[in-house]
Amino acid sequence: MKHALLGAALAWVFFGLLAAVAAAQPAEGQIGGNGVVSIRRKPDTMRMRVELTADGKDMKEALAKLRALQESARKKLVAAGATEASIVAGDAKIGANVDERAQMEMLVRARMGARAGVPATNPAQSPPVVVSASLKAEWPLKGAHDEILQTAHEVETRIRAIKFTADKPTPKTPEEQEAAEEAEGLQPPDRGDDQQRPGEPVFMFVSRISEADRAQALAGAYGKARAEATRLAKAAGVELGALRSLSSSFTPGYNQYPQFEYSGRNQRLMYMLMQEQGEAASGDIDEAIGDDPGNVKFQVSLTASFAIK
Repeated sequence: MKHALLGAALAWVFFGLLAAVAAAQPAEGQIGGNGVVSIRRKPDTMRMRVELTADGKDMKEALAKLRALQESARKKLVAAGATEASIVAGDAKIGANVDERAQMEMLVRARMGARAGVPATNPAQSPPVVVSASLKAEWPLKGAHDEILQTAHEVETRIRAIKFTADKPTPKTPEEQEAAEEAEGLQPPDRGDDQQRPGEPVFMFVSRISEADRAQALAGAYGKARAEATRLAKAAGVELGALRSLSSSFTPGYNQYPQFEYSGRNQRLMYMLMQEQGEAASGDIDEAIGDDPGNVKFQVSLTASFAIK
């Protein structure tokens, strides 16, 4: 499903905007205003997320392989300088991120058997059980921009050299060897770049937002909302009365939101951000997030409605 995640991301943002617009509509006899404040700063943390995938003849074997893969990845990340306490494994999922190369090998073997006029090897064999789970890790970032950039480059270089996928079984027959070689040169049908691939690390840059930061941003957003409502009241020749309603939302300002480029890297970053937000309640979002080590952003949006005197 090509660019399926992009569609989901667009829908996610669209409905968020729709909710904000709905909240901005004041009741009869009221005037509303909106205010937005963005907190921009240098990141203090580099975060990586990778999807680990394993398969087995049954669930027990698949989970055992996944746990072994997680433990191996944990040790490699610690050796690469990750903060040990920051390494967090997500819950296992069934059938997510199926190994496409293994699927292609099965298709090639079936096709080879059909060409030769013989049935495929082990035609009654059940497909493997596939499980996957995310793994997150963090590295602290300190110093001026150039130092942060250097650290980020070094960390990414080390992490991309790590193998996060399980070793493939050695082909036992010439037919299996030929199928593996042919599948190596094939691409899965309708392959999109909108999802994070198994074993491929994705990076983001983060800065924690304190309660004081949030309070200051909220005050600034309220000031903007009231100023907008005041301008509207003046245009209508009326005067603002008491505050009637107030609502706000917080968004980690991923830098690529405005563009929605059809780029595999951007869409995988969007996928990671959606996972990050899905793991936290809306009120618990307390991070500025970006894909660039030079600047991350946290956005506060506020809507206020006032009575008309």
